Formats: sequence, C-alpha cells, structure tokens
Amino acid sequence: MSRLQGWYLAGLFQGSYGETGAGAANLRVTASDYWSLRSHIGPRIGTRFKLDKGELELQLSALWSHEFNTGNRGVTASFAAGTASSFTTDSLRYDADSVDTACKLQYQFQKDMNIFAEYALNASTASLGNSIRVGLEWKF
Repeated sequence: MSRLQGWYLAGLFQGSYGETGAGAANLRVTASDYWSLRSHIGPRIGTRFKLDKGELELQLSALWSHEFNTGNRGVTASFAAGTASSFTTDSLRYDADSVDTACKLQYQFQKDMNIFAEYALNASTASLGNSIRVGLEWKF
C-alpha cells in the first residue's frame, strides 16, 4: 500500500466570440478564465502479476479531494443588437470536498509501453461523475 498526496493546478481559458445567424438575438460572449487548485490525499494500493510476455498491474485508489477555488464560474454575454446591458449565466457549482475512487488495469507489454483501462468515480454531496478511460501509454 502506498499513500498518495498531490497538488494539481489547472487553467481554463475561453476567448471571446460572437454568434451569427440569429439577427438581433446573436450573442457576444466575453472572454473568461478559471483557475483550479486541487489537493488529493489517500491510499493507493496495487499488485502486479508477471506473465509470459509482460506484466499485468491492478491499482485501486480512494482519495479525498479539496478544491481551493470554489468561486463562481459564470459566462458573461450581451445581445449583438446594440443593447448596452449584459447578463451573466452561472455554470455548475461544485463542492469544495469530494471523494475520488478509481480502478485501473494495465498491461505492460514492452519496457516503455502499456495499454490500460480505468474506471473512476467522483462523488460529493452536490454531484456524481463517472469516467472510463482506455488507451495506450508510451513512456519516454
């Protein structure tokens, strides 16, 4: 069993844009950005099995996550018809604390290459998210 702790910093940038084709109902959306700083802590366990041509690994993790930037993630827009007023539409609001669990199975068939499949669940009091990832990893 190994203990996992990590910090993740991410940024999202959306440039401004304008809609076309709806006449006076076209929207002009202003540029926006959002920063996320998230910490993770919790156990990750795994086991490996040697096979004839490679190695199979199973990993399980259960992490507590905390988001430090819980501010509003709204989008501001105005109608292109020349009205001076703008309005803001709020986006989803996420809890500061959540639980992240994952199960990953990967097969290393060369020293620097493996294929994997992973299922992850993120849960809080306000939301529930699932993801499935499959892929090929090349480590260089």
